[in-house]
Amino acid sequence: MLDKDGDGLFEITQWFDRPPWSLVLELNTKGKNSPEARLYYENGLLRLKEIFDEAGRPGLRESFDKSGKLVKRRKGTRGPTG
Repeated sequence: MLDKDGDGLFEITQWFDRPPWSLVLELNTKGKNSPEARLYYENGLLRLKEIFDEAGRPGLRESFDKSGKLVKRRKGTRGPTG
């Protein structure tokens, strides 16, 4: 967890215990109850990126293949399926 501006809120949170992902990184730079983005990694490679709207709903979801290439982009979808 990282509090970049010293306001007592964590702008970056990392989880290493969210199977099947080796790392889940959450960005919350505005200090709201919901993040602006969540990034899902598998063995060090970004595999899924979710961007949330102002209400905290998924606004954009991008999937990447094992070489890091964008393979799918969807708007307004719900959380990761694994």
